[in-house]
Amino acid sequence: MREKTSQTTSPRIATATRTSVEPVQLQQLIKGAETAAAQYERDEARVEGWGRDSFPASDPPQNY
Repeated sequence: MREKTSQTTSPRIATATRTSVEPVQLQQLIKGAETAAAQYERDEARVEGWGRDSFPASDPPQNY
């Protein structure tokens, strides 16, 4: 017969280390995020415009 064996586990402690970010790197990250957000807003406005232009008011999309 096979005996049941129990596994013992030891508690593990996770520690986080704080990484330092140079001010120049931080400014670059912020600028990149702002640029990406502005591009997203422009793209969204363009898509909204295409959506409005694709269906005339007399023929709304619900008819399709």
